[in-house]
Amino acid sequence: MITIHPAAIDRLFVALYVKAHATTAREIILDLDATDDPVHRAQRGRFFHGHYGQYCYLPLYTFAASTACFRLRLADDDASAAATEEVARIVSQLPAVWRAVWIIVRAGSGFCRDPLLRWCETHAVDFVIGFAKNARLTECVADDLAATWMQCVDTDAPSRAFAELTNQTFDSRS
Repeated sequence: MITIHPAAIDRLFVALYVKAHATTAREIILDLDATDDPVHRAQRGRFFHGHYGQYCYLPLYTFAASTACFRLRLADDDASAAATEEVARIVSQLPAVWRAVWIIVRAGSGFCRDPLLRWCETHAVDFVIGFAKNARLTECVADDLAATWMQCVDTDAPSRAFAELTNQTFDSRS
């Protein structure tokens, strides 16, 4: 009989990551992503995911440099489901000497959810997470959008601009 211990496996992957680095890293960037894992026939737990247009699972991927952690999940939930718990699990398993390391969570707008942002702010973990277009953001970058539009009209070529905004989940709510 084969018995698995999921918590032990989770600890193993973080331990192997730490062991693979001869010295304490100065920073760790945890990249979060989710993508489809197509299923065939009537596999248990399959769900049709409208974005991918097929029956699939929706694994959560966490990358740190050349190391990756995969969490198989069903596709009937938000792509960010369990991301907060996964980041908390990884960060909490870092050795004490690594807890002073600059930790950054990086993810697309599908992960821009209050629980993850609040956890990062509460635990001094910086984050770079995309925001989906919304009225508040459009208002914040209105001048940049106008300037980009004028550049596009003047040059008759595509134009691109970047803006940096600061957001705090606790204090910036109106």
